[in-house]
Amino acid sequence: MGKISSEVLERIRKEVDILDVVGQYVNLKRGGRNYFGLCPFHSERTPSFTVAAHKQIFHCFGCGAGGDVIQFLMDVEQYTFQEAVIHLAKEKGISIPEEVYAVSDEDQAISQLRFVLSTATKLYHHFLLHTPYGREAREYLAARKISMETIKTFEIGYAPSSECLIPFFQKRGVAVDLLVEAGLVVVPEDQARSPYDRFRHRILFPIADSQGRVIGFGGRALADNGPKYLNSPETRLFQKRNHLFNLSRARKHIRKDGQAILMEGFMDVISLWQAGIYHGIAPLGTSLTDTQARLIGRNTDKVVLCFDSDEAGQAATERSLEMMKEQSLKVKVAQMPVGTDPDEFIRNKGASAFREEVLGAAKPIAQFMLNRLKRGFKLTDDDDRLSYIAAAIKFIASLPTATEQDLYVRNLTEEFHLSLEAVKEELNKQKFPKKKIIQRDKEKVKWNNGNQKVSKHTLGNSPIETAEKYLVAHMIQNKKVAGWVEEELKDYHFKGDYGSFIPSLCAYYSEGNQEGFVPVIQSIQDPNWVKKITSLGMLDLPTEVNKEMIMNLIDRIRKSDLVEAIKQQDKQVKQVENAGEPLKAAKLGLQVIEQLRKKQNLV
Repeated sequence: MGKISSEVLERIRKEVDILDVVGQYVNLKRGGRNYFGLCPFHSERTPSFTVAAHKQIFHCFGCGAGGDVIQFLMDVEQYTFQEAVIHLAKEKGISIPEEVYAVSDEDQAISQLRFVLSTATKLYHHFLLHTPYGREAREYLAARKISMETIKTFEIGYAPSSECLIPFFQKRGVAVDLLVEAGLVVVPEDQARSPYDRFRHRILFPIADSQGRVIGFGGRALADNGPKYLNSPETRLFQKRNHLFNLSRARKHIRKDGQAILMEGFMDVISLWQAGIYHGIAPLGTSLTDTQARLIGRNTDKVVLCFDSDEAGQAATERSLEMMKEQSLKVKVAQMPVGTDPDEFIRNKGASAFREEVLGAAKPIAQFMLNRLKRGFKLTDDDDRLSYIAAAIKFIASLPTATEQDLYVRNLTEEFHLSLEAVKEELNKQKFPKKKIIQRDKEKVKWNNGNQKVSKHTLGNSPIETAEKYLVAHMIQNKKVAGWVEEELKDYHFKGDYGSFIPSLCAYYSEGNQEGFVPVIQSIQDPNWVKKITSLGMLDLPTEVNKEMIMNLIDRIRKSDLVEAIKQQDKQVKQVENAGEPLKAAKLGLQVIEQLRKKQNLV
C-alpha cells in the first residue's frame, strides 16, 4: 500500500478537529480544559472517556483506549490506518495521491469479499424485480404492503430455488472458495455432494455494516420446509453480535431525533421506514448484545424498545434491558397490543396511530418490569398477592434514585390499598438489611502480616517511574526538553517502561520530526505504546517549561538510582562481614559513603 505523505497527515492535523469527529459518536460534556463522555469501546456508567481538545487526543481511563483522531476512527469503525486517513481527507477536501489507494494482500482479500457480497445483492435484487422467479416473492411483499420504492431503498432480493450463484460467479472468474468464505455457498459434509447456494427460495434482506457496505443477508423462507428465518453464517466481515440492521441508514435520523427505536425483526424496521419513521433498528438475533448496546449508545442515549407482544418478544425485551442498563441508556418500553407486532400494527392502523398509541404510550423500564413480575402470581389469591408485593418492594429497592423509589412505592400503595408507612418500612428492610456478625479466627483475619507479598501494582508508581513518565510527557510536548535529557542522561540505562521510550524519542527528534502528542502518536506502530503515550497527554503539564524543572526530574531519577545502588552495596557489606572479610567490608563501606555523598549533593 502506498505510504501516506507527512504533508497529508499535517493537513489533517491542522484541519480536522477531534471534537467534531468524536462528537459524532460520544455525547461529550466539558469539564475544565477537557471533554468527558461514556466510552464507546467498553461498558461504563461513569464517564472515563476524555478528549483533550487542546492536544487533539483522546484517552479512556477505564479501558486504556487512546490516540489521535485517526486512531479513534480506526477503533470505532474498524478502519485500517489508510481508510481512516482517506475518510478524513475526503471530508476536508484534502487530495490523496493515487498510490495510497493501492491495497495490501489482506485488504485485497477483504475487498474481494465485499465485491462478491455487493454483486450478490444486485443479483438477488434483479431476480426479485425483473424475473419470473421473483413473482411469488413480489406477491408476498405486496401482500405485506411493501412498496416498490421501499424494496429498492432496502435492496430487498430473492434467491431462487435452483442454484444460481455458483455458475453466475464462475463465469466471471470468481472461485467457489470465495463464495463459501462470503457465506453465500455451503460445502456439504458429504464430499460426494457438490457445493450449493445457502439461500434458496427466500426473500433476502441485505445486512450492512455501519458504513452501509453489505456484509451478509437475512433470508425469509417462502416455503414451509426448513427454518423460517436464516441469516448468513459468521464470516470475516459478518459477526451478527457486532451489527444492527438498518443502522447505517437510520444513524442520521437517530441523532437528529435524539432517539432510537429498537425492534425485533427486519419487516418491523422496514414498515416503520415506509411509514416515515426513520430511526428504527433491529438486532440480528433474539435479543441485544453488549456490543450492539454500545453501538446504540454512540448515537443516542434514548431508546424505545418495541418488541413483539408474545412471550418470546417480552423475554427478549427483558434481556435487552440488562444490556442497555450497562450502557446507562435511558430506555422506555412500548407495549404492542396482544397478538400483534409493529409491522402488522402499521399495516392495519397506520403511522399516526403507531406514534400515538404505541410510541406515545411507552412506559419506563421500572413499570414494565413490575408488570412482568405479575406473571408469576395469581393476584386474586391473598398469599400470591402478598408474595408479589414483597417481590415488587425488593425490585423497587434496587432502583437507582430515591425519587424513582418513592414514585413506585406510592403507585404500589394505591394499586393494592396499602399503608404508605408499612411499604416504606419494608423498603428500608430491603435497602438496609441487618448485617450478620461473623466470628473469625483472629489469625485468619490478619492481612499482610509479613508472610504475604504486596504486589508492586498496589503501591502505585515508584519515584523513578513517575519521574520518567513526566520526563517523557515534557519531551513530547517540547522538543528542546529532549535535547536537555539527551545531554544529561546520554549513557544512562533507563529501567521503567516510559524510560525505555526516551532513547527512541531522542532518535525521533534527531530525524527532524515534529513535537507534540499527535505527530509522535502517528509515528508509533505498536498499539500498546499508542495507549501509553496517549495517557501521558492527559497529565496536567505547565505550558511553559524551564531547565530547572527538567533537571529536578533528572535528579530524581539519579537519586532513585543511587538509593537502589546503596541498598545493594549495604547487602554486599553485610555478606562480606558475615564471611569474615573485614578489609573487603571496609572497602565496600567506603563506596557506600561515596554514594551517600553523591545522593546528598542531589538533594
